[in-house]
Amino acid sequence: MFSAGNNVSTNIWVEHNTFFAKLVKIINDMHMRLSNVFFILVLIAFPHGSFANAMVGGDFSEDYFKKFEINKIFKCKELSRNSVEKKLSKYIKGNLRWYTHPAQRICQRNISFLKDTNGEDYINLTSGIGDGIGNKYIEKENSKWNDFKAKERRRFEISSKRFGFSNKAFTLEYEIRIPSKHKFIDENSSLTVGQIKSSYDASARFFLMKSGYWVMGVKAVKPEDYNKWNKIKVVVNNYDKDFGVMVIVNGKILRNKIVNNESLKWAEKKNDRIYWKIGLYQQKIYDNFENPAKQSVDLKNIRSTVHMTYIEPNPLMEAFNSLSKDQRKNVQINLKGEGFYSSTIDGYYGKNTEKGLKKYNSSFLDASDLEKSINIDVLLTKLSKVVNPQED
Repeated sequence: MFSAGNNVSTNIWVEHNTFFAKLVKIINDMHMRLSNVFFILVLIAFPHGSFANAMVGGDFSEDYFKKFEINKIFKCKELSRNSVEKKLSKYIKGNLRWYTHPAQRICQRNISFLKDTNGEDYINLTSGIGDGIGNKYIEKENSKWNDFKAKERRRFEISSKRFGFSNKAFTLEYEIRIPSKHKFIDENSSLTVGQIKSSYDASARFFLMKSGYWVMGVKAVKPEDYNKWNKIKVVVNNYDKDFGVMVIVNGKILRNKIVNNESLKWAEKKNDRIYWKIGLYQQKIYDNFENPAKQSVDLKNIRSTVHMTYIEPNPLMEAFNSLSKDQRKNVQINLKGEGFYSSTIDGYYGKNTEKGLKKYNSSFLDASDLEKSINIDVLLTKLSKVVNPQED
């Protein structure tokens, strides 16, 4: 039994701790108010800054997906995350592995591994009603983000392994086609189908719209070409002070510019790690949250690479690599037939292929300027069609 003295001590201990508990609560409440004021001031001062997305929805710790009627109509034949990521490692080349988000279900309709009419492997990604981070509840992951609290977005994306700014350059290459089953949610909607992402914000996005497919500020694909395969290559050179961005579409360099990307600079200053994202990500669809339209994209020949050296523009190489493999081999066969190439007929661009192309250009095309795409087109068109019979 406790003595009277012990009871007094116990009461003092309880009162003491109750006082401090109340004090801590008051301090925490004050801190939260000050934090909210700080965030509001930041958003007013920097409306396009990195904190904008972080404020949407507030607390994400609950399983919001179950609270909506959408949960009752959402149908999903769920695929194994491990099996999907193993297939991604076979379909995506380069030195970065790719992953799916653990707090999102991978439904059979979200990702398909297929072959096109030429027998080439490609991936179809599709998103629709009920797709998003949070439709698979994992407390640890959902405490960071949940697409369903604000009822204004949907997505299905895959992400590369994160990489640091010690790399001199990072590249993403892929071929894209928009299948007939793709439907825009409304007339003015834009769909994010690619990103360079840090922990804090999207540093750059690739937008699919009815008016065209835009990559890093470049209109890469016209709507009339959506049903064709289009080759995209994005190069980001990590220079000392700024970033050099190249956008190459179907072998033509459409942008080669030094850019002052504040988001990337901020991430670098914070020693953050960045990553690529590809997929389908739609925001601010409030009235269309339950729209049954599906968004879809086909992708093939995906390659994501980090480099320890800068990537310099080479218009001739980019144009050569945009040809089919058979066409590239034809170029080498014809160069060999003229005595300008003696290496293996493999369809790969190297020093000997480049030398052969330049020698042929000097001998037969009056040494035309190979920095100009029109001259490169003439050269490669002439060499890629007619195959010299002297193939070994």
